Amino acid sequence: MQTFSFIFISSIKSVKPTFPKKSRMPTSLNLASNFSKTYKNFEIKKKSVTNLKISSSNNEELFEKEEYLTEDKGIVKKILKKGKGIKPQTQSTVKVHYTGKLENGQVFDSSLDRKDPYVFEIDQGKVIKGWEIGIKTMELGEKAELIISSKYGYKKKRNSPNNSTKCKTFF
Repeated sequence: MQTFSFIFISSIKSVKPTFPKKSRMPTSLNLASNFSKTYKNFEIKKKSVTNLKISSSNNEELFEKEEYLTEDKGIVKKILKKGKGIKPQTQSTVKVHYTGKLENGQVFDSSLDRKDPYVFEIDQGKVIKGWEIGIKTMELGEKAELIISSKYGYKKKRNSPNNSTKCKTFF
């Protein structure tokens, strides 16, 4: 069984979404078919989408899309569970669950272990740049893995999980 670290946006304040009821699709084939129909005229840019997986195990659907969020490929986002369409905006307050890992798999922080989501306001400089960029692209309820290069990560050794400014981090 493969384990993923993830960020999950559980709430966005200042946005009051309403959503139509959706029926659950029973198979991966239906999901792939609907995806194909929905995005028939959508041009997928080679630089942004590198991987798209649709699979089924234990009757649960998994939709995984991997994309680069920056031109220099310094932040990679893998969508593990699609959200509900509402994205946080500047000065939105978000509540996220996360697990932070180093390249070697060592966990350095986790809101899940504390059972307490992290709450912060977008674009206020309270989190690393990779989070600011990555979380702004996420939808309410979305689960994703962010792979953040050192350029968008920890700038000061004292804040870094392994006392290095050259570490890649996974959330």
